Formats: sequence, structure tokens, C-alpha cells
Amino acid sequence: MIRVNPPSEKIEGGYYIKARKIQNSVIAHAPPHVREIWDWLIKEANYKPHKVGTKIIERGQVLTTYQEIQEGLSWQIGYRKMTYKGHQCETAMKLLVKHKMVTTERTTRGMIITICKYELYQSTNNYENHNGAEARTTTVDVMKPHGKGIKGNKEINKESVLPFSTPEFNKIWDNWMKYRRSERWTTKETYLKTSTRDLKRLAGDNVEVAIKIIQQSMDKGWQGLFSVKGDNAFQTKPNRINHGTRKKGKYETDPELKTIKM
Repeated sequence: MIRVNPPSEKIEGGYYIKARKIQNSVIAHAPPHVREIWDWLIKEANYKPHKVGTKIIERGQVLTTYQEIQEGLSWQIGYRKMTYKGHQCETAMKLLVKHKMVTTERTTRGMIITICKYELYQSTNNYENHNGAEARTTTVDVMKPHGKGIKGNKEINKESVLPFSTPEFNKIWDNWMKYRRSERWTTKETYLKTSTRDLKRLAGDNVEVAIKIIQQSMDKGWQGLFSVKGDNAFQTKPNRINHGTRKKGKYETDPELKTIKM
């Protein structure tokens, strides 16, 4: 039997619990921004009552605003700060309320969000004690497909698909995926395979050029990946991937690329 010595230092900031059975809930297959907002609410909820002005925010509640949620879940793409849109926060909250995962109460200071069944899921006494064999069985079970005709999530080995493996390329590719998800553009397996293949062709096996291509699309708000004009690694005639780009839901002609932007 292997004994694990307790750590000499305690981890600051406390912890919160996420039950494995969440894989069987509606949140598991909700859009990424809904999953992130749900996780943020659990993290920010009070673990003990806290008084704000004359109002007591109880255990399992959080006093917040949509602006605070957007700020708490922001990320960087180059020098730009990205946040979820206000309508994405509203949509996520409506879905959570609909499925009775939270309740909301508006106040002059913001919105009090109550996590339903917080006490049940955040108390360690309510979880089974598994030995090693039981834990392994549980892990396998939650990854099985559930529901008739529903396929399980297929894991993709990113390293085996991406055309380059440098830390710089991996970082900008991850930012590109986050950017696409924030714009509600596809990041499915088929996109990953075709876009990386075409990116390698456009970049001419040059990782620095590939990074420029991705950065260009994020800077200009394009959905597709295009060759960088004037770069010696490319042909004179501009190429494109994914048949154009879409920006703000309008169709427009880009005179520089001589293609149709979506």
C-alpha cells in the first residue's frame, strides 16, 4: 500500500467541488460560455454568509453583475482583451434558471444568484468513499455515451493534428480556438483537420508565417485564415481557407483580398 504524506504547505484560497455526475447533466453539452459561467458562479459563491450593506448574502449565493462576470472570464489575444458578450451572459443565465440550477434576484447593487442544491454538492459528507477499483470504474462509466443515439465525446490528440509543435505556435493556436468559440464559430474535429492542413500549405511549412496568418485573422476579425499579402512565402494571388469570413453578420467585399467576406 502506498502512503501519501500530507503536504507541508496548505493551498491558499480554499476549494470548491465539482461532482462527476455533471457529465450526465444538461450543462455538460451546453455551449462553452455557459459551462464557464456556471463554473465561475460556483467558484464565486459564498462558502459562508457575508453582509453587504444591510443585505446578507447567504452561503451558496453570489452578488454580481454581468459586467463582473465578463471581467472575471476575460482572456488575452495578443494585446487585446477579450470578453464574452452581454447577450451570452443573459442566455447562459436563462438556461441555468430554466433547468433549476440557479435562481436570481435583482437588487440595487446587482443581482443575487443562488446556486440550487449548493449545500448538497459542496459538502464532502454527501460523496461516496471509493477505493481504487471503484474509482477507476466510476471514471470509465462517466465517459460512456448516455442516451440512445448519442455519441460520446471523441478526444482529439491535438499534437498529432497541428502542423507545428513549437510553444509559440501552440499558444497562438489555443488563442485562435478561444477566439472562434467566443464568436460562436465552429471548432469541431472536421474544422481542426482541414484548417491545419490548409494552414500548413499556406505557410509553406514555415511556423513563423503560420503564426502571422493566425494573428492577422484575429486582428482583422476574420473567420477564415488567409495568406499574408506581401510575404515572400506566398503566391502573388491571395489564397484563403474556409471560403471567406463573416464579421458582424454582414456580407461585404474586401478589396484587398478580392474575395467575399461573410
